[in-house]
Amino acid sequence: MCIQCRIHVHGVNNHSPEFLSPTNLSLSLDFFAGDQATAFPTPTTIHHFVARDLDATDYVDSGEKSDVRRLTYELVGPSGEDAGLQLDSKTGALSVTAVKKLLAKQSLEVELVVRAWDWGPTSRRYTDQHFYLHPLQHR
Repeated sequence: MCIQCRIHVHGVNNHSPEFLSPTNLSLSLDFFAGDQATAFPTPTTIHHFVARDLDATDYVDSGEKSDVRRLTYELVGPSGEDAGLQLDSKTGALSVTAVKKLLAKQSLEVELVVRAWDWGPTSRRYTDQHFYLHPLQHR
């Protein structure tokens, strides 16, 4: 008597994404000031958040049909819109969308909390990164 059995081994989503991008950015507001402020193209990318998921290769190697290499980025607080900023959920690009709002924050530090989500096949995991934008004006 011979019995055949097929065993499927699935990867486990046991790692949260890890941020590789810096947590601070100093941005000169002189570039946005004066006549340039009204002509400045918006949105303009000023930073890219980059994260990786150590589980991603495990899923791909196991042959599972899942969009596991993709990470999703999200602003979870405080709102970047108050400072004239927006985050692209697919690329992690942080952009200036309202120059006047950012200029109004020139003496204050802007704190954002960015979340990176993975797309594990059984459950999603995430990591938060506190990010600080330091507007600088040299005039």
